[in-house]
Amino acid sequence: MTLNRWIHISVVALALGAVPAAAQDQGKFSGLVFGDFYQVFGHSDPAIEDLNGFWVRRVYLTYDRSFAEKFKARVRFEAASPGDFSTSGVLDPFLKDLYVAYVGQLFEVTLGLQPTPTYSNIEDFHGYRYIEKTPLDLYKITDSRDSGLSYSGKSADGKTGYFLMIGNDSGTKSETNKGKAYYARIGHWFTDSIYAEGTADFRDKPGSEEWTTFSGFLGYRKDKVNAGVIYGAQQRDNTSSGDIDIAVWSFYLGVQATETVKPFFRVDFLNDPVPGASGISYISIDDNATPTLYIVGVEFKLADGVYITPNVELVSYRDAAGPEPDDIVIGRLTYYAKF
Repeated sequence: MTLNRWIHISVVALALGAVPAAAQDQGKFSGLVFGDFYQVFGHSDPAIEDLNGFWVRRVYLTYDRSFAEKFKARVRFEAASPGDFSTSGVLDPFLKDLYVAYVGQLFEVTLGLQPTPTYSNIEDFHGYRYIEKTPLDLYKITDSRDSGLSYSGKSADGKTGYFLMIGNDSGTKSETNKGKAYYARIGHWFTDSIYAEGTADFRDKPGSEEWTTFSGFLGYRKDKVNAGVIYGAQQRDNTSSGDIDIAVWSFYLGVQATETVKPFFRVDFLNDPVPGASGISYISIDDNATPTLYIVGVEFKLADGVYITPNVELVSYRDAAGPEPDDIVIGRLTYYAKF
């Protein structure tokens, strides 16, 4: 970790520690960690096959605080092990969230580095983020964060919600492009158990490149069952490789067998090879063949906020540009703790 990064973290920590005790009552520290022991049983990249070890896929340290009656702020750091199967590096932290929000009765206005609306709701509903990213995130179709200004709200009965945002299209990094990103989401609870939403975003990339994305989600959550279907489609215009279309369907199902045991299953169907898929952390999918991803596992609850989950990720291929790549089979023992 660089000296400057240590200095930045220390300054934030000292500033938070200097808050008077009375004010600290309005704030909250929280965090989470998850990772795996993994074994690669098969892979389309021979250099990755048979690798195994321990890695940390995410660490969060978060401070939330409300102040001046209608304002709130968040500072969140994230760190993770390198996920490219080759880099030997340390867990360098970086800022994941840094924003302040004005909270009205039925709306919020947020300024700063914040979650984008594309799949933040899906992650909460889905409940398996610690196992794997949701599809639009995993296949690098959209970013989970952006710096910008957002306006979100809900209807008086709380059943319908909306989210509008303009951002830099820079993720958690600094802006280097004069173009902007525009995001929108609308969702509705049809019953206490059935929720649906649609999202759209347009991103003006460097040069004349433009990305337009649409997604839809339908989820069911009641008693012992949690299930859903996700669809995402993106058009990339004027890229160096010509126009590119990406589409994905994803289905998942989890069933609470007992108070502490929950088997689950997920499958993602892609329509074409995914540009840059070899750079997907912790799995590295072939760039030149169309993948289908399967995930199956059993979640064991050890205590509130503490889980251990044996699971398997399998990627099969079709429509390869050359010889069909070997399947990917990665066994993982995943741990999760939230505090």
